[in-house]
Amino acid sequence: MTATIVVADDDATIRRLMGVFLRTLGYRGVVVEDGIQALAAVAEEVPDLVISDVHMPNLGGLELTRRLREDPRLARVPILLFSASVSQGEDSVWQGAGADGFIAKPPTLAVLREKLSRLLEKRQP
Repeated sequence: MTATIVVADDDATIRRLMGVFLRTLGYRGVVVEDGIQALAAVAEEVPDLVISDVHMPNLGGLELTRRLREDPRLARVPILLFSASVSQGEDSVWQGAGADGFIAKPPTLAVLREKLSRLLEKRQP
């Protein structure tokens, strides 16, 4: 079965790139513009993984992560955050929000493949 991955990012170029990368890796991507749309997408169908930009208008990745973790249906869904601005101590911020990983954006195909593979394997019962 093909894994479904929701990607939330306000940058159209990154959304297109992530859509291409997910198709290349054999995943089904649901690509949306912000955290509000991501919440709507996961309400329709529980994904296998969520990728979100940290900094977005309307609802950013940290708050999206907190809201997803509050929903019992989504508590075990891996969440990968990404951002173009990476600072020291960033890992304590995303871990504190409940995310499972963090990558710099734009990611390379190789980095994305490794992170997604590891997070999806970890999710298996």
